[in-house]
Amino acid sequence: MSRLIGVCDRDAGPAAKIAFFSTRRKLAKLTGLQTAAMLEPLRMYAHIPRLLSAYGRLEQAESKLDMLSPRIRPWPN
Repeated sequence: MSRLIGVCDRDAGPAAKIAFFSTRRKLAKLTGLQTAAMLEPLRMYAHIPRLLSAYGRLEQAESKLDMLSPRIRPWPN
């Protein structure tokens, strides 16, 4: 249990609310589950909005790492 209380939906700013909504939707689609504990790290990052934004950009960039350009892909064996 963390010592810091996460930002609740009611107290979150507009950017944090959008981040919570989209993350909740994507995680439910990916795992088939909906738990409140999955959003706890985001609720902690929401105390510092720039940190939440940077973390979101990092996650989006990581999700695109598996996309290689056709020029770089090896030929199928």
